[in-house]
Amino acid sequence: MKYSEIKESNDLQAKLNDIDRRWSSLAEFAWEHETTVIQHLFILNGGGLAASLTYIATKGTNLPCCVAIALWSFGAGLLLHLLRSTIAYYRAEGLFRKYKFDLTQFYADKIEWEEFLSRDDTRSGPSCVLHSLAWASAISFIAGLIIGSIGVLGN
Repeated sequence: MKYSEIKESNDLQAKLNDIDRRWSSLAEFAWEHETTVIQHLFILNGGGLAASLTYIATKGTNLPCCVAIALWSFGAGLLLHLLRSTIAYYRAEGLFRKYKFDLTQFYADKIEWEEFLSRDDTRSGPSCVLHSLAWASAISFIAGLIIGSIGVLGN
């Protein structure tokens, strides 16, 4: 049913409440969903990179190969983190922009309520790319931690 065809006040209010709820959810998605995991990945990989550089600075040029590999691993983790954050931002912004467009279409009676909901449901699935990049960043941290520990404790 189109927006102008909704005659019953309770039905219209229920749909408007659903729109408000979803709108808020999408707006918060850009901040809340990403923030916790991303902050942790940044802190862990950045801390590992800083620790590796500190170790290199104190030990000079005669370093175990493991330390250099750990340094590169933490750096890769940071780059993967940056890539994931960028993609997540544009994905969230795109979801919000498309939802806003569909909402405008609904209010203009160009699409029906069911189509409006269907479009949103189709777009809102999980992103394998974001999950993969987050896992790759986490694995880079773990690899750097293990390899770096072997290099440092082996001396």
